[in-house]
Amino acid sequence: RSGETNGYLLVKMGASRGHYDPDEGSILWYAWGKPVLADFGCQYNPNIECAWLHNRISFDHWNEAGGRAFDARVSDIGPFATMISGSMRVTQLHRWADRPIRAADFDFRSLPDPHAIPPVTWRREVLYIRACEAVLIRDQIDGDHPTDWNLQVFADAIEVKGNHAACRGQFGVDLDVYMGQPEEVAWSIGSFEHIGFDEPRLPAPWWRGAAWTAPEGAIYGPVGERALSLHLPSARRSEYVALLIARPQACRPPTVKPFRDGFSWQTPRASWRAVLTDGSWQIHASQTT
Repeated sequence: RSGETNGYLLVKMGASRGHYDPDEGSILWYAWGKPVLADFGCQYNPNIECAWLHNRISFDHWNEAGGRAFDARVSDIGPFATMISGSMRVTQLHRWADRPIRAADFDFRSLPDPHAIPPVTWRREVLYIRACEAVLIRDQIDGDHPTDWNLQVFADAIEVKGNHAACRGQFGVDLDVYMGQPEEVAWSIGSFEHIGFDEPRLPAPWWRGAAWTAPEGAIYGPVGERALSLHLPSARRSEYVALLIARPQACRPPTVKPFRDGFSWQTPRASWRAVLTDGSWQIHASQTT
């Protein structure tokens, strides 16, 4: 959490018994007081059992099955950054529909059973640079399954050019995404939205007066979310390295330069440089006059 920039970053890691939501390793981010990355949550209606609709890696456009457990480590890097890292071993995959199923008679038990695969290990590092609301993500995959790198952005429009995706935010905060790895980038853009308690599959108007989530006498209004999805497919045994920078729309876009082992970028108040040295991130900042 950052008080100065009114920012908040959450990374879903740790032991999990499964909750019909494959969000292990996923990220939730608020910057400058506004939501930037979406973590769709709508009380099972529609069911968001799609790994590629979370801010994480997905494997061969399938869900991982079995015990989901992402070990987690947290450490501070200097006075203005925090590193969250961990790994997860995947041994089973489970086919799921490309988008949440809204049919009233859908029963997930009718889907094929999970199948075993040669073990795949996914290692994720997330470096939150609180002082400028930037996030560095490094994903490494050891195994023989193709992967997708996915983001769900609260955006009204996304413009892609080379390794850069410029996302026009819904709430006055824009997001710039820069890929360092892979060097050859083929973005795919999708979208998803839902209307929560009013979804036709399991309409639940009684939720509006849920006593355990609202003050006495409170009534919920319409609930819903919409976001644009960034997907980046890659080959087997891949590595992804990305820099995400959130900024108020009144601020000019950052000047970013990817290089072999990191990024350098310029914000209105400082010049930044993130360098991967002997497997660890080093952050350097110099004040701009």
